[in-house]
Amino acid sequence: MAGKDIPIELLRQTVHRASKIHFQHSWQFRLEIEGQPSDWDIYCKEISQQPWDIETDQINAGASPVSYPVRSNPVTLSTTVRDNEDGEVWDFFDGLAKKMVNKDGTWNPPVKYVIKVKIYRRLSNGSERLRQEMRMIPLSLGELIETVEETGTVQEFPLTFIEFRAGG
Repeated sequence: MAGKDIPIELLRQTVHRASKIHFQHSWQFRLEIEGQPSDWDIYCKEISQQPWDIETDQINAGASPVSYPVRSNPVTLSTTVRDNEDGEVWDFFDGLAKKMVNKDGTWNPPVKYVIKVKIYRRLSNGSERLRQEMRMIPLSLGELIETVEETGTVQEFPLTFIEFRAGG
């Protein structure tokens, strides 16, 4: 039994130190997207991302492989959003995608569609701190499910962005 081997005073000190830490809660974030609709924080329900992604290769050094970085991959950011009955969020994201591709199938220059996306960490004292800022492009508007069987359910769907350039 590991607990019997640890002095009780050390356990007390650890619990006391832990009780003073303001741990980050999953709801303590704010996503800001350039050109976003007003009241965006009400529509944005959750975010999911892998903050960085390093690709590696390996070489053998004797009997042991050694890993080394070869590139930084662009990361994606997904957010689940709600929408109002006017479709303001849908129209916003659809408008971003339309800035990328013209009706004739040609692509516009990046200056037309690359947007700034910022993630803020909300602190327990009411302030915010910038956690990450990225230049991104819209990647996909996820599956939209509509049903007449769930009349009390608010419409929500995922939006996904990808970094325009890895690391930036």
